[in-house]
Amino acid sequence: MAPPRQRARPSPVPFLAEAPPFARHLLELAHLEMSEAEAERQWRAIARHRRNLSDRLGRDAGQQVATLDYFVNISPRLAQPTIIESAALDEIERNAMRDPLTGLFNRRFLEASLKREVERCRRHRVMVSLLMLDLDDLKATNDRFGHPAGDLALQALSELTCRNLRAVDIPCRYGGDAFAVVLPDTDPSNARVAAERISVDAGRYFAERSVGGCYLALTVTVGIATYGEGCATVEGLLQAADHALNQAKAAGGNRVIAES
Repeated sequence: MAPPRQRARPSPVPFLAEAPPFARHLLELAHLEMSEAEAERQWRAIARHRRNLSDRLGRDAGQQVATLDYFVNISPRLAQPTIIESAALDEIERNAMRDPLTGLFNRRFLEASLKREVERCRRHRVMVSLLMLDLDDLKATNDRFGHPAGDLALQALSELTCRNLRAVDIPCRYGGDAFAVVLPDTDPSNARVAAERISVDAGRYFAERSVGGCYLALTVTVGIATYGEGCATVEGLLQAADHALNQAKAAGGNRVIAES
């Protein structure tokens, strides 16, 4: 009688399946936040657990399964784990940082991006500028033509804004009819160029084209702030850009003003 067939052993699993930063890997896989040192310790333990599971199964258990089983059964940190496709998770996370009307980043993402850029300015002595944009007289447009027309105008402005930006720039919806744009590595003069380009393009667009069958003739006002001694924090940049925007609105709108 032929001897029983031996189940093939899985190929060895690398002790550390990923390179640092381990904290980011665990945040992505299990949505657990921890220090880099603790994350590396946990990642090593998960790698050993993955080997054990793979030996028992006769095949590689995979990093996701090993991580889930480790935090549920070996070192419990997940009380009610949820299994979700990575594509669905990506969509959820994408929606969490996007404004549903315009598709631009939301205010939460704006503040996180500004924080990152401010820290970069402090470390590397680079510059960042912030634009605050506002559609002039949108309330009157909503009153006259209805909110659907106003929503279409906001969507049009978001497209026009993106069309006039670089790939590294970060356009966001700040709230209501106000947008904000983070301009990394941009000094005041180049920030003004970008602002005026958006303002002119938007003014031309709304003067020449109908929005939802209505000619709205809207204009755009922009306030500019740049990282510096008076704007060295996220709050300082937001307040300075908002102050410049209010100055421009008080002067009649349809113009660009930089905080001095």
